[in-house]
Amino acid sequence: MVDVTTTTRELIVIRIQPQRNDPMFTRCLWMTVYIDAKAWRLMVDSDCGFYTHHWPNEDELHSFCSALASYLADESYILGKISTRSHFNAENTIGNIKEAYADDPDVLNDFLGNLQGAYTKSDFLRVLSDDNAPDDLYECFAYDYPPQALTAVKMLKEYVVPILRGENRGGLTESEDNQHDG
Repeated sequence: MVDVTTTTRELIVIRIQPQRNDPMFTRCLWMTVYIDAKAWRLMVDSDCGFYTHHWPNEDELHSFCSALASYLADESYILGKISTRSHFNAENTIGNIKEAYADDPDVLNDFLGNLQGAYTKSDFLRVLSDDNAPDDLYECFAYDYPPQALTAVKMLKEYVVPILRGENRGGLTESEDNQHDG
């Protein structure tokens, strides 16, 4: 036996579609942001990915929409909530290798010489498997947030934060904000 529960909630829905003259146009053609202020939940469905996060509603006196505006304004914070560092960064990896093997120039020069033209993680792994490279080189691998997540966060900060703060025409009024948070 399965219990099925249906809940009807009011969502704040913000639709964003950059126009051709907008710098984001070539990076993300559309974004729909769903904000469930009662559940303290953010959902983003977009051309550059799907992202979601839920915060515990510990502060009944604090408005989720104003808290969310602060969260979204802090790019590093929100990236850590909706994404992971999974995009291989060749340049930072080489920097980490140079730093880790600064005291062993023979290993450093041999390995870096073999990395000419290596830009992807698979290129680096191929060099590691072909070479007698030290096992701890894997620890030097550096990762960034995926470009799509970076774009999504920039769009959230640029377009959604002003709406949540009531700074643009589509913004929520204080009464609407309290109604949704209520």
